[in-house]
Amino acid sequence: FVSGPEWGSWSGSLVVATLKEQDLRRFTIDGAHATQRDILLDQKYGRLRAATAAPDGSLLVTTSNGSGDRIIRIVPAR
Repeated sequence: FVSGPEWGSWSGSLVVATLKEQDLRRFTIDGAHATQRDILLDQKYGRLRAATAAPDGSLLVTTSNGSGDRIIRIVPAR
């Protein structure tokens, strides 16, 4: 989940990394229902393994492409 005022309307959204589709998916949660809102980084970095919130409020995303894997830091627009 991303949270904090710096994320604006995205605060409280669930962000999921996908391997096969090679993108990030943003969902909003309303009670027991999740609604997909955006597809991000679509095939830009290859297979994405995981997305997690960092202590500084940014979002860390790991790739899973074999050699040359990366950790990508995503920060909200200012």
